[in-house]
Amino acid sequence: MKLGAKDYITKDYILTGRMAECISQILLESSLPEGVNLEDAKEIYRILNENQNIRIEVSTEPQSVPDSQIPISILLPTLIKMAEKGLLKKEPTRSHISCPTCNSLSISVNLKCPDCGSKLMKSGDALEHMTCGYVAFRSEFERGDAALACPKCNKELEL
Repeated sequence: MKLGAKDYITKDYILTGRMAECISQILLESSLPEGVNLEDAKEIYRILNENQNIRIEVSTEPQSVPDSQIPISILLPTLIKMAEKGLLKKEPTRSHISCPTCNSLSISVNLKCPDCGSKLMKSGDALEHMTCGYVAFRSEFERGDAALACPKCNKELEL
């Protein structure tokens, strides 16, 4: 006959709820990577219970979103270690362009037309008519009656 942990604990003052907390803490401690502080891990799990994710915003100085009680110098390596152990999922939220030499994020991008070389660009919503493949700004597809039609093949677009 197999006995559980409760069958071996003889002290009457240990309540079942407290025992569950102890077992939960032991499981958490045993699953943490080496060097990860238990209290930091608990804070991370508390944040994740209230929010779906933790983002580290990198601009001039890294910041966590949402704010954490843990300093970023501890939070970031802790999150990395926990992700490596499979306790958290690490994924990028956006891409940044950086200098390959000094890793600076202060980059300026100069666009130019490959046909005429102009550096003056126009901005707007572009549409592609999937039937004929024509691509242009939305304004070229608009007709007076609020419908959209392809200027190349004159077919009405369905949105």
